[in-house]
Amino acid sequence: MTVIFAARFVAPAALHSLVLAAELAASPDPDGVAQVWIVDPDGGEWRHGQVVGAHKGGAHVVLGFPAFACPAGTICHVVVTAGAGVATAVLPDWLHVLLAVESAPIPIATPELEVALPARPARGIFVIAEGRVAAGNRAPAGFPVTADYGAHWRDEFGAYLSGWVHCTEWPVQRLFLRLGTRESELTLIPFPDVIAYYPACGEVVPVRWSGQVAGPPGEPLQLRVVTAAGERVVDVVLPERLANLPPPPPRVPALMARFMRMVNEEQLRVLEIGARLVAPGAQSWRGDMARAAAYIGMDIHPDANVDLVGDAHALSTLVAPGSLDAVWSGDVLEHLRMPWLVAAEVNRALRMGGLAFHVAPQTWPLHEMPADYWRFSDEGLRVLFGPEFGFEIIESAMIEPMRIISPHREAPHSEMPLHPGYGHALVLARKVAELPQVAGLEAMQRALVGASGRLYPETDMERQAGDKRVAAAAGG
Repeated sequence: MTVIFAARFVAPAALHSLVLAAELAASPDPDGVAQVWIVDPDGGEWRHGQVVGAHKGGAHVVLGFPAFACPAGTICHVVVTAGAGVATAVLPDWLHVLLAVESAPIPIATPELEVALPARPARGIFVIAEGRVAAGNRAPAGFPVTADYGAHWRDEFGAYLSGWVHCTEWPVQRLFLRLGTRESELTLIPFPDVIAYYPACGEVVPVRWSGQVAGPPGEPLQLRVVTAAGERVVDVVLPERLANLPPPPPRVPALMARFMRMVNEEQLRVLEIGARLVAPGAQSWRGDMARAAAYIGMDIHPDANVDLVGDAHALSTLVAPGSLDAVWSGDVLEHLRMPWLVAAEVNRALRMGGLAFHVAPQTWPLHEMPADYWRFSDEGLRVLFGPEFGFEIIESAMIEPMRIISPHREAPHSEMPLHPGYGHALVLARKVAELPQVAGLEAMQRALVGASGRLYPETDMERQAGDKRVAAAAGG
């Protein structure tokens, strides 16, 4: 019997495969029977199984075998052996001596297993352990390197990777992220928290890092690790995907559905600001509030879905004050030059206790130029439709997480994708107070009507012209 690989590891709830460096999985006896042994170093108990499948991918070989049920978090030993003839179920005594070596390398578990590990500080551990163990003598080809990543992406400029790295008894002195022939040095930050999750780290404190490297997107990604014992270049082995895509956002968000139920159940008289069907294939929301006592579609431009043409900045001059039960808008506030005036006008148009519901973009590209002025967080909407404007907040939210990817590589741009924006912010509020008239407000409204409001593009040609002006200004 020949030992191909031996190591210690922290057992997950089950173990059904190993990912080994290709040179470790190469049996000296191609016709031999490969076996996997799982050994409890404390109680001396062991289980073994014959390797039933091997799949080679790149510089690694995946060995599949019947699942071993291991208590999660148990530090066990794993041994891969090969020998001619029928596989034996007898564990040789000399394996116990071999497994006592403290510096034995750590196996690479499959991504599926590693993601399932409890209390992990990050996902997708990969470990490169070079060297061959044979006849009880370990002859390492280099120090072991353990690395774990938390975020990764590639774009037309290069690649980003974050995570932590550990080299057993050798502190990491320098670390480089390499993409093809280009590399970028990473800033190292002590990361002692990981020791609680990986006892094999020992007394040497791992380091965490994050950074980007410029280079062709199709080149292999590597880490160059420098210690007092020398340096190692290890491949970054990434799973096909780190997470499943979230489901597409619903047509009607939960808070919007709540508003619609209130309109239908109470049979409210509702007005929609910005009712014109602008985008190709857009559908009216009238059918979703079919039980409303009245549904009034309002817009600055006429349309088949528009009942009232006018500027929202002067809403209280278009409808009788206090005549509406609810006023709402979807993706409109960003196109209004002075949305705080519109909030005041909504208050005046509503009866006491009337509802205001609004959806507006928080993270979204420029559109409908030149009339694209604002972006709103949920806190911003809570100001517009809060106590200062005679409302009380019923509920607010932000939905549709977005990632911002900047072409700039330096901080803070490099980590922007790690901190989400949101596609939309929503607010549902109730009128609880009347607003006093402000001197000069009516004059300001008259100046806005027929001027700023009509800057919103009426046709596709106007919208395309606005987009071209933005591109020209940006040098595109």
